[in-house]
Amino acid sequence: MAKRETDEHLLSGIIQRALQTIGDDEDTRCDCTEEYAEAAVLEGLRTEDFRAAGVLTNNAGFVVTLADGSEYQITIVRSTLPTRS
Repeated sequence: MAKRETDEHLLSGIIQRALQTIGDDEDTRCDCTEEYAEAAVLEGLRTEDFRAAGVLTNNAGFVVTLADGSEYQITIVRSTLPTRS
């Protein structure tokens, strides 16, 4: 695996775990008051990396599945190379 792909897959895993933690952690969930109603969408979410979800791609990323069954694919793509000083 090339260095660029390794970095993208590493970042994808970090973001995936953070999102899953938010969905799993009762302390980070908000009450479903009108002000925080949009936060309720995170309850019961699941994440799988592309390989585990069976997505046929070499891209780094993961699938987010919400409690209502809707799915979202998050792809991590490097847009610029690091600059050297």
